[in-house]
Amino acid sequence: MNKDLNTYFCIIGSGPAGSILAKNLAKKGFKVIIVEAGNLDTKNIKQPFLDKINIDKDYQVKLNSSYQMGGASNLWSGKMHSLDEIDFIKRSHIHNFTWPFNKIKLAYYYKKAAKIFSLPDNDKFKNFFLPSIKIKKDTNISIKQMYTSNKPYSFKNFLKIKDNSLKNIKVLTDSKVISLSQEGKSKKISHINVKDKRLNNFKINAKFFILACGGIEIPRIMLNSKNKNFPNGIGNQNGNVGKYFSTHPKGNLGVAKINKEINFNLTKNKNVSKGFFRGGIVLQSKTLIKNKLVNHFVEFYPYSENNFMFKGFQRLKKIKSLIGFKEDYNYFHARYQLDQIPNKKNKIFLSKKKDKYGVPLVNINWKFTKADQKSLTKFNTHINSFFKNENIGNLYLNFKKNKKEFIALHSHFMGTTRMGKNPKNSVTNHYGKVHGLKNLFISGPSLFPTYGNSNPMLTIAALALRQCDYLLKTDK
Repeated sequence: MNKDLNTYFCIIGSGPAGSILAKNLAKKGFKVIIVEAGNLDTKNIKQPFLDKINIDKDYQVKLNSSYQMGGASNLWSGKMHSLDEIDFIKRSHIHNFTWPFNKIKLAYYYKKAAKIFSLPDNDKFKNFFLPSIKIKKDTNISIKQMYTSNKPYSFKNFLKIKDNSLKNIKVLTDSKVISLSQEGKSKKISHINVKDKRLNNFKINAKFFILACGGIEIPRIMLNSKNKNFPNGIGNQNGNVGKYFSTHPKGNLGVAKINKEINFNLTKNKNVSKGFFRGGIVLQSKTLIKNKLVNHFVEFYPYSENNFMFKGFQRLKKIKSLIGFKEDYNYFHARYQLDQIPNKKNKIFLSKKKDKYGVPLVNINWKFTKADQKSLTKFNTHINSFFKNENIGNLYLNFKKNKKEFIALHSHFMGTTRMGKNPKNSVTNHYGKVHGLKNLFISGPSLFPTYGNSNPMLTIAALALRQCDYLLKTDK
């Protein structure tokens, strides 16, 4: 049977946020224990966590979770970009939900995070995609290019690098955190309750605890940690834990019909060292604010011949050719990666069913609301108008007929323990410290108050680095 353990920092989860925090804290001489539910086995990475999903039956659900060293980074495609400036700005049409700081506060940490991933300089290649579209000063669109690594960075081996300071880190694999414990009226977590793979119980005592195990497991642990002070779960005094869930819904929802005379580079990759850039289209901040839209993104790929919209265009093309009309257009998939209006009804909550450790499974309620659909339609209308005005072509969107192409839920588990200034509509403060507690922190995409359209990896790393600096200052 495992004996109870003591440490200075206890980090639950070995993914990007947990590994970055552990390494940087250990380098400063602190003892760190990482608690990981999985292990190094790449074949057995799934554990049951889900009971039911309440969602439109036509949508695709690809909830990818990785219970192994390195966490979700092992499933990551390698795409990286910071959140956009608009994502941090207060906007009335999303109920003034906003980040508790602006993007400038993260600029330093974004640069540090970019070094971890060896990212190339985005600015050096920004002109590659400009010939695709002549953007005038008064236009409402922008080209956004995202970098994708040929070999996505995995944090599985992040802590294996030879470094004497890493001796301060103890990693516990096959260890499932059951709950958090708070003794008496103290505003501190005293210990976590853990079970090993043989279902033996043990405790870990620490000065600071950091939940870094993803946007589903974090609220699952918090909601399962009930006591007299927090009868609805630790940190859930205002009912926000598990709410505002989103994953960047996406899919091939439309068709781009592009004039053959246009040098449309947005369908091409710009290869650079260890990866490539690819461009897509977003709306400018002034347009998003004026039209009360959220921040969507669309990119373009070669067409799949079995798509119903493509078949329709091909039939039309044949009819035109029979009457001597020459078709001067190329067709491309319009692949959308979507933002969402934060919605408290999109949530994760506990089921009555339990896993083998005795931890309740989760249920998920999620909708792509009429307001979300309206935002997507308006986004597409702006780009289609631009395409037509500049003789580029057309951008056709048909959400209803493409519902089966719509991947509603996948691997970006965001928003379920959102940060903010007001405890009434958030779970943590601007450094990820849980409201009402002195020594419990959260790290990862569950902190995101808004979602944007960028893959969250770079922001996860930047937030972890910023949080680490705060923890080091707090301890002095």
